[in-house]
Amino acid sequence: MSLAVLAGAAWVIANRQEVVDQVRLLTYTPTAEARQLADNDQLQDHGRKLLYVSEPAVQDRAAFNKSCTSNEKTIVLGCYKSQRIYLYNITDARFSGVKEVTAAHEMLHAAYERMSDAERRDVDAMLKPIVEGMTDKRILELIDLYNKSEPGELYNEMHSILGTEYGTLTPELETYYQKYFKNRKVVVGFASQYQAIFTESKNKIDDYDRQLGELKPRIESNNAALQNAQSELQAENDRLAQYRAKGQIEQYNQGVSPYNAKVAAFNALIEETRRLVEQYNSMVEERNNQVAAQDDLYQSIDSNYQTVQRQ
Repeated sequence: MSLAVLAGAAWVIANRQEVVDQVRLLTYTPTAEARQLADNDQLQDHGRKLLYVSEPAVQDRAAFNKSCTSNEKTIVLGCYKSQRIYLYNITDARFSGVKEVTAAHEMLHAAYERMSDAERRDVDAMLKPIVEGMTDKRILELIDLYNKSEPGELYNEMHSILGTEYGTLTPELETYYQKYFKNRKVVVGFASQYQAIFTESKNKIDDYDRQLGELKPRIESNNAALQNAQSELQAENDRLAQYRAKGQIEQYNQGVSPYNAKVAAFNALIEETRRLVEQYNSMVEERNNQVAAQDDLYQSIDSNYQTVQRQ
């Protein structure tokens, strides 16, 4: 066997993934939707190649749940599995851009998988200051989730999340992501657009919960005060009745005015409590309507969404 053949065989072995990718690209014809996703994400040639070589499949609920047995924990909805990209077919017009972010997110998983150990160390080193200095509550929660559920995969996930959802990166990272995107901010814009819908819904529910949390102790305090006042009024009424029965008119007359003042205060407290209860019940209904609206939002994009607990 010639040295040239041996060298060629050695190159193929050393670059097996590249050979596999080239063969896939030669035999794969991108669907119109795959091309549109690549265009909408403004992918560079390298990013487009990684998307196409992963043969992205847009699937309805049943097929998607079979393909992606473990859902992503981010706002994107898809998975990268056995070097294939699967995207959930979201048709709700409120969430235009979800599939674009999902496609870009999973494409970056394909990119991370194909890095050499040295390349991965370099990329992780660029991501590390952003991850360690993170203040965004939502992403901090994701970091905690990945550290618990997928030890060792944090930077793989952050490589995709920061690249598609986080607007403020270092110049070094922005330059790095230019390998994949002509304009990364376009994808971040898609993510921000639909994340704002969820944030608004969550904020409304949180505001209702805060107000309900303030109303409930007021109602409970009023009810306790009414019980005490009722006992006092009953005792006072009995005392006045005894004065009158015994002919102690002066004592009776002296006690009538204070008694009537207490009755007026008691009735006012009853009316205030009634209004508070009506306000509370009305707010519970509004809160539950908002929960139902949020359930509808999530069900529109999540094939396995669990509903929020109602009041």
